[in-house]
Amino acid sequence: MFGWDWGPSLPDMGIWRGVELIAVKGGFIDSVHIRQDHSKVNEGKVTLNINVTLDHINSENLKTDITVTSPEGESITVSEAFAPGEKHRVIPVTVENARLWFPRGYGEQPLYTVKTVLYDSETEEVYDERELTAGLRTVTVSRGEVKGETGEEFAITVNGMKIFAMGANYIPEDQIIPKTSPKRTEKLLRQCCIAG
Repeated sequence: MFGWDWGPSLPDMGIWRGVELIAVKGGFIDSVHIRQDHSKVNEGKVTLNINVTLDHINSENLKTDITVTSPEGESITVSEAFAPGEKHRVIPVTVENARLWFPRGYGEQPLYTVKTVLYDSETEEVYDERELTAGLRTVTVSRGEVKGETGEEFAITVNGMKIFAMGANYIPEDQIIPKTSPKRTEKLLRQCCIAG
C-alpha cells in the first residue's frame, strides 16, 4: 500500500495472518459459490445453484453433501458423487417457503447457512468442509420508468422493490492492519447505521 489520499505512504510487508501447513487426503474444496434463481419466487421457491470446485484430488470416491439451513433451523441436504477426476460441479438446492433478505429499513435480513462437506463415499471419512451464509435476494438497476429534463431514472431494486440508496463508503480504519480489531470495526459500522 503506497498511500491513500488521507494516509501516509507506508509499504506493507511480510506475513500478517496465521500460517498453516495443510495435508490433503482425498481432495479439498477450492471454492464454493452460490448463484440464486428466483424464477419461482412467486411460488415461494428459490433455487440455489451451488458451484463447487475441488482441487488436489487423489481419490475416486468423492461425494459432497450440501446442507441448506433456514433461519428457523429447518434443513435440506442434497448429496452428489463426483466422477473420478471431476473437479467442478453445479449442484442445485431448492429452498421452499423462501424468506427474502431486504436492506436495513425495508424488511428483515434472514440468513441461510450453506454447508458443503466433501467425503469418501465408501468410508465416509470427511476430507473438507465449507460453510457460508446467504441472504436470498435479487439486486437489479431500474433505468427506464422516469425520464425528464433532469435525466433518467437510476434506482437500485432489491426483490423488485426500489430502494433509496443512502450512506457513504466504508474504508478500512487504519493502514496498519494489526491496529484494527473486529470490535472496533463493528463499532464503526454500527455508527454508520445510526448516521443513515
